[in-house]
Amino acid sequence: MADAGDEIPPAATGHDAEQSEAKRKAPITRREDQLLKKLALVRKSSKEAMEEARAAVDGALSMVTELEATYDADELTLARLEEDCEKHLQSAIIESRIADKDLAEDHASREELQDVRKALIDAFLKYKLTSKDSSVIGIKMMGDLDEAPFKYDCMRKYGNDGDWKAKASMLLSVWQDELKNPFWRPLKTVEGDEKTEVVVDEDDSKLVELKNEYGPSVYSAVKVAVAELWDYDMAEGYPVPELWNFGERRKATVVEALKCVLDHLNK
Repeated sequence: MADAGDEIPPAATGHDAEQSEAKRKAPITRREDQLLKKLALVRKSSKEAMEEARAAVDGALSMVTELEATYDADELTLARLEEDCEKHLQSAIIESRIADKDLAEDHASREELQDVRKALIDAFLKYKLTSKDSSVIGIKMMGDLDEAPFKYDCMRKYGNDGDWKAKASMLLSVWQDELKNPFWRPLKTVEGDEKTEVVVDEDDSKLVELKNEYGPSVYSAVKVAVAELWDYDMAEGYPVPELWNFGERRKATVVEALKCVLDHLNK
């Protein structure tokens, strides 16, 4: 039996019991919530990772499909290119053979024409042929100086001197010898749009001196002779015969020369 001084605790009510139970379970509840949140994060992460993985796989499959299609297309294109190249190569070979044949025939024709031209030159020189029409087909000595400008300029310069003809002849001889001088070639190279040309150097000191002393006619005559020597590759400066149309101041054609020969034979 209890003493009178002892206190007896009051009986617990239902509400208090619930609070006590909730307090007791609180740590467990918090732990559960934490675990649930972690699980949700894990599930979310896993879902995102799976989606990223699935997207990567889909992308890889798509790339493989594209590569396969490209590869097939490239294979087809390559085959076509090879076929086209082969056709072009065969065509080029055929065209090259035709060109070589044409070139050989053209070369033979040129040689034959050159032989005819040489024969005509020999005939003109041997029989002293000249045409009677206005074209005046004959032989011009390429690289030979035209004496008419020398006479003209010397007559103009020494008109009061009765010996101007002798001086013109002497001047002509001096410059004809000068043209044979292998160390004097008043030429220069000029760069054009499509090709390089060799022309007479008009600033050559000897030519300038000749022009200043005697005038433009003699100067032009020497220029023409220098150009002809270069065109005909005459290193030693000796003139060579050429069929010439004096009326038009150009090389005569073979047809023109043949006509002159026929006219001579029909006399």
